[in-house]
Amino acid sequence: MGADRMDNPVELYRRLPVTEDVSWWAELAAASPDGRVLYLGCGTGRLALPIAEACDELVAVDVDAAMLDAFRARLVEHPFLSDTVQLVEAPAQKLELGEEFGLVVMPSNLLNGITDPGERADALSAAARHCRPDGRVVLQVLNPFWMAQPTTGGAGRIVPDGAHAPIEVEIRGVRFDAWAQRQTATIRYRFEDGAVLDDQIDAIALFPRELRALTYRAGLEIIEQWGSVPGAQPVSTDGGTWHLVCHRTG
Repeated sequence: MGADRMDNPVELYRRLPVTEDVSWWAELAAASPDGRVLYLGCGTGRLALPIAEACDELVAVDVDAAMLDAFRARLVEHPFLSDTVQLVEAPAQKLELGEEFGLVVMPSNLLNGITDPGERADALSAAARHCRPDGRVVLQVLNPFWMAQPTTGGAGRIVPDGAHAPIEVEIRGVRFDAWAQRQTATIRYRFEDGAVLDDQIDAIALFPRELRALTYRAGLEIIEQWGSVPGAQPVSTDGGTWHLVCHRTG
């Protein structure tokens, strides 16, 4: 691939390494009371595969057929998971599997990307509806205070594990609409082979009061709150993400 810039979410997420919190998600999966995990917004499977390796059964859901095709291609390299991973094409907010799971996960800031408030509430209600009474619903959301900071961009790098070279990252054109609590930006990734891929961000900031209201209406209660490093870093105004562990209230 040459150095031409492109917007190709499937190729971008296929190339990106797993997140630094992967071991925490895998530990949650291993502790699922029935050994089963429902993953909403699985994308190309970069985090879903480690979760699948840690549990007995994974049902992975995404609305994008191309993302699921990329996930299937990854599964070919992991034939021992072929009988324990099921892929479902559906929007999270309309999911009706008629099943309950010991763990329901919504990583990758899925809630932030659902810009319609009614659909956002429906997605969280679907997560609660598919969770066992003794199970957990676990969310990853963008830190709203970090989103609201006055900035137009920045630069950094992602250092993958192993022998791969760092991925250069540039954030540009950041705009935060305080009235709508909505952030837009372009994140540009430069890979070692010269590929340059852009990710267009359009995300809603979910502040604590709204998060509490959303979970309450869905029949959930937040019982653990962590920052960007779950299990070690508490929730704060610093860092890009929060991790929230919920249980059912009814």
